[in-house]
Amino acid sequence: MDGNIAHFFFFVLLMTQYHCLLNTLPRVQPRPPPGPLGMVESLYEQLEEDAHKDFSASVMKSCSKTTAIKPISRDLKGFLKDFSKIRLTKDRVAKVVKDLLYSIAIHPTENKVLVAAGGRGGWVVFWDVMNSDKHDGVVAYCPHARPVNCLHLPPWAPLKTYSCSYDGSLRCGDFEKGVFDEVYSCPDKGDTCLMNFDFNSEHVMLVSQSDGCVAVVDVRTPQTSAGHLYPCHERSLRTVSIHPVQKHYFVTASFDETVRLWDLRKMPKKRAIAERKYSKRVNSAYFSPITGKYILSTSANNILKILDSSEMTGRLPLKKRVAYEQHLGRGLTNFRATWHPAREDLFVVASRKKPNQIQLFNDDGVEVQVLTNPDYLCSMCSLNAIHPSRNIVAGGNSGGRVHVFM
Repeated sequence: MDGNIAHFFFFVLLMTQYHCLLNTLPRVQPRPPPGPLGMVESLYEQLEEDAHKDFSASVMKSCSKTTAIKPISRDLKGFLKDFSKIRLTKDRVAKVVKDLLYSIAIHPTENKVLVAAGGRGGWVVFWDVMNSDKHDGVVAYCPHARPVNCLHLPPWAPLKTYSCSYDGSLRCGDFEKGVFDEVYSCPDKGDTCLMNFDFNSEHVMLVSQSDGCVAVVDVRTPQTSAGHLYPCHERSLRTVSIHPVQKHYFVTASFDETVRLWDLRKMPKKRAIAERKYSKRVNSAYFSPITGKYILSTSANNILKILDSSEMTGRLPLKKRVAYEQHLGRGLTNFRATWHPAREDLFVVASRKKPNQIQLFNDDGVEVQVLTNPDYLCSMCSLNAIHPSRNIVAGGNSGGRVHVFM
């Protein structure tokens, strides 16, 4: 009898762990049908039409002006003197995503503090931080069926939001048209996830995929297939980043433990022009935003590396390595270090230090500032975004909560 009881409790414990594991996995649901999807439409939850109308009108009123992200020439010391004044207050914290947060972005407009976040269930959520209406400034759309791993709010198209998802689709949310247009999609019968994308021009983007390929997509074409599909890695890609000046160069990060540099003009040869080996999977690699002379990478070996990409050949020499700790529990968002979009001597990354904080480093890998508030920053912000022209940092944690320092 005692043996049966022991087996019973062991079975209960096993099933409990199994269900906990299931709860950490992305929900697998059929993706929305091809073609445009109305912003108030969703297969899973309907958005109040009045909420959409009010929010859309506000966006079109405040965000319709195109902006150019201009490099900030002020020396870093002087810049940080003003940047150190930003604070986190109670009303700058909001639960915007119901479940795990996968991506975060800040709209480049100076007229509104607008943060976008991508959630596990296919959500694209906007938070109008200074708005305190009945919705607390938060409006949620669901144009995808699975995690939204990358968001872009391009300065040349201020009324559009581009998002890609594990469901294999890339969509453009257009507030003027009131739809999420389908821009690119993998065959629905497959299991290829879209991981990340970057713009080669205002109309052409490169998309990284879980099958190790990079897709070249032109948003002007009526079809939703790729113009070209290039195999770049043996395992899943994580990020793709295009050189800010020499647009034919791009860098990829992969689970095959490499960062590779490519020349789009030579892609038929299918050979990287430079490669850097890592000891574990690489979560991200991004060119510095002004000249592209550095590549900032994060990996699962708890080492953040700044690579020298001033010469587009060889092994991508190491400029600096920074040790950090990102041992995360199951189901938590991986860290991705992010450049200031208008500087290449400053980047932001999550921190596991106590009290909870967000760290800012210079291009020599030296910590130059810490953002913290013991009262309102109560967890790690795995993903962070910096406004290109205002002193604002938005940090998102794995629980779907966004913290805005300003």
